[in-house]
Amino acid sequence: MATVPQRTANELKAAIDTMFRIRAVESPPDEQGARTIWHRGAKGADLVTTVDKDGKVARQELYLFEHYFLFDRQGGLRTGVNLEKVGSSAARASGDIAFDQDAQLGKKRLEDAAQALSPYSGADKLIGHAKRVFTSAATGGSYSSDEPMTRNQDALKLEDLKAASQELQRRELDARLSQQRRNLLLAIGAVLLAAGSVLTYLLLK
Repeated sequence: MATVPQRTANELKAAIDTMFRIRAVESPPDEQGARTIWHRGAKGADLVTTVDKDGKVARQELYLFEHYFLFDRQGGLRTGVNLEKVGSSAARASGDIAFDQDAQLGKKRLEDAAQALSPYSGADKLIGHAKRVFTSAATGGSYSSDEPMTRNQDALKLEDLKAASQELQRRELDARLSQQRRNLLLAIGAVLLAAGSVLTYLLLK
């Protein structure tokens, strides 16, 4: 395996900070109602969260430069290295991630991630969930929450219905305005035609 570069605390914090500022991208629900939500940073940090139909976190993956963290609600927390980021030829044969076998190495990664996430105090519950998971793990504890972190499937469907209704209303309004513009142009044309006829009559009289 290629050597993993050593990152400073400032580099890690800067990478995480760009992730805070990026609007999340959300996939449509699958057949079970699960969705994937991406927080993509601009400097080496990405958070990929899978939520179930109730909006609860089922899985989170944090990519922090070469470091990789996987939280699974059923399987717990694992750390590793993203082989693609270190240019390892082993990436093609191992699925790109090599999980840590050394507990101390994993603990060090968690401490770095927790420190980088520590400044976050925003309202995004998914980033807050990741912060609590890694902060707890870095101090030897564990964090688990059954609280919904985002909209559930029913709320999502309601939002879709509202959006569709608003789009229909917008199209109907556009159609009415278009018809009114056509009527106005016809009226102006009729007035101009009548005025032209009167003017012609007066000139020929």
